[in-house]
Amino acid sequence: MNDLAIRQLRAQAEAFSKAGRLGDSIRAYQHLLQAAPRRADDWYNYAVALRRANLDSEALKAYDQALALNIEGAEDVHVNKAVILLEAFRNSQACETELNKALALKPGHMPALKNLASLREHQGRQDDARTLYEDMLEQCSEDVDALSRLAALHKPNTEDDPIILRVRDAMARPGLNELDRSILGFALGRLLDACRAFPEAFNAYRDANETTRKTSQLPPYSPQSDLTILQKSREAFAEPGKPGIPAANGPDVRPVFILGLFRSGSTLAEQVLASHSKVASGGEMEMIPQIAMALGGTPAAIAAASPEALTPFRAHLLRRLQAIGPTASLVTDKRPENFWHIGLIKRLFPEAKIIHTRRHPLDNCLSMYFQQLAPTLSFASDLVGCGHHLIAEREMMAHWKTLWPDDILTHDYEDMIADQRGMTERLLDFLDLPFEDACLEFHKADSIVRTASVWQVRQPVHTSSKARWRHYDAYLDELKTLLAQSNVSSELD
Repeated sequence: MNDLAIRQLRAQAEAFSKAGRLGDSIRAYQHLLQAAPRRADDWYNYAVALRRANLDSEALKAYDQALALNIEGAEDVHVNKAVILLEAFRNSQACETELNKALALKPGHMPALKNLASLREHQGRQDDARTLYEDMLEQCSEDVDALSRLAALHKPNTEDDPIILRVRDAMARPGLNELDRSILGFALGRLLDACRAFPEAFNAYRDANETTRKTSQLPPYSPQSDLTILQKSREAFAEPGKPGIPAANGPDVRPVFILGLFRSGSTLAEQVLASHSKVASGGEMEMIPQIAMALGGTPAAIAAASPEALTPFRAHLLRRLQAIGPTASLVTDKRPENFWHIGLIKRLFPEAKIIHTRRHPLDNCLSMYFQQLAPTLSFASDLVGCGHHLIAEREMMAHWKTLWPDDILTHDYEDMIADQRGMTERLLDFLDLPFEDACLEFHKADSIVRTASVWQVRQPVHTSSKARWRHYDAYLDELKTLLAQSNVSSELD
């Protein structure tokens, strides 16, 4: 292949990647690398496309090829490998090795430091994480992410706590962009809530959410969009129907889906289960939403998918589960918004068990409003929007439970903190697992926790989050009216 043809093939591979046509991009890179395998950047870009397609093992090999060819900026390649090793394979030791390689090549490399600090957080090594964030702030005093994470690790007693003053000073910095202002606003809200300055905390959260809405490039949340998905899902999955593929198809590991609303107690449920010897934690996996999009994205297209179309997706997901928990019988997927996709889940995995986590509606809405969730979750930046989303979630789950009543367990957060042993036994019975004492001491586990709730689940079960809404009752009139007129009115008692 001549030089012109190679350049054209490279341009084609890059164009496919930018357009999101990952399969075409991967095939183009494969042809390119077969013809011209000595360019490190091509291996790097190939690895990126493989990663985006969830072909994680192949992506690691491609990154290794880029390193073998002495790619410029090798420290970033090691960071990318570290992220894959942690997120896809839950291998914290290998992740740390790659981050240390990056720092050996470039001491003080900020992406490596940030990922190492995050790893320390998720390992429960709070003091080590603090030290790393302080090191980053010494390098760059205006690093908003580092300051925000440092603030999240702090428990102030008064409003004049030094960390609160540092956050306020950062927010007053001239030229601060709106995204950074919102990040710091959420951090300030958490700090003020912790020292029980509730009106000031609410004002900080409200300002942060208003900034988020104002700067978003996405359309504002519309309750009608949730209602449309709800109606189309009901129509497409009006009855259980036939499973897509036989339950026995694939490796001897099975998924457990923990789902519901964000901040509903799903992390606590997952960590209790992950402390069992036969269960591994998969965290918030992306596979189910990605499969839904690959099948056409609509409930009707998913319901109409043939067994032949579904089988490769099932096989790929099972391989991912096996990589996460090589010796486990069950691997959890706790992606909250999977509640929209139970129809797809039951077509892929007729044997699947589903745990629906719930929390008092007012506490749940407040907790979502107080958390800086992804920009795509636009409902979270509006308190009443949180209420509309919660109502839609409850209606969606009610429909799924009429179709698969024996395979969906409702698990209430308040019941869990009131009767930890009883609710733990109930979870394990649902999954046909024997009781193990380790499940009651989940906070002592050394497993990786990748969630905004990391520090809550590193503690024994506590009641500090129950009825939290009462501290903010003065701001909830519109939300309470909405919920009282809906299908969740009985949950407000």
